[in-house]
Amino acid sequence: MISGITDSANFPVSGSGSAIDASCGPPCNSNNWDSYLTVVNSTTGAREVSTFVGGDDWEFPGRLARDRSAIAFSYLYQGGQSYSANFPPVNALQATRSGDADATFSIYRLEGNTLERVLSTFIGGPGENEIAYGVDVDQSTSPKFSMDHQKFPTQTRRTRQMKGLES
Repeated sequence: MISGITDSANFPVSGSGSAIDASCGPPCNSNNWDSYLTVVNSTTGAREVSTFVGGDDWEFPGRLARDRSAIAFSYLYQGGQSYSANFPPVNALQATRSGDADATFSIYRLEGNTLERVLSTFIGGPGENEIAYGVDVDQSTSPKFSMDHQKFPTQTRRTRQMKGLES
């Protein structure tokens, strides 16, 4: 798994599924960095999936983690940061951006060359810039992430602790 940033309008997008986004947020190659996610087959070296991640403004990826506990598919977890108001929420805990830039957390289901977005959410408070740097999967297959924040809203247990999804 590889994640990074690009401003290339010719970035190689491949695969299928709801998480595949072939468009670099406008304007590409004009000081607008988009995050990308690429999965390479560890046996053949072939690119299975490659996609832009985010909306029409700057995105920065955090760490990736992979849960391979299922036999036919795996879950991918990614933290990051988005300045985009239109970052695509799916089953979001926070569907809209609260500050200039909020942390993002996404869960993908990967099966072969099909990538489905299971969860994608903003995480942040008003007026601050949050970023989710780290993500890991523990032995119970629950994702844990770390982030930098100043006014993170922690009113409920659900926003403080995110649990893995059952298949």
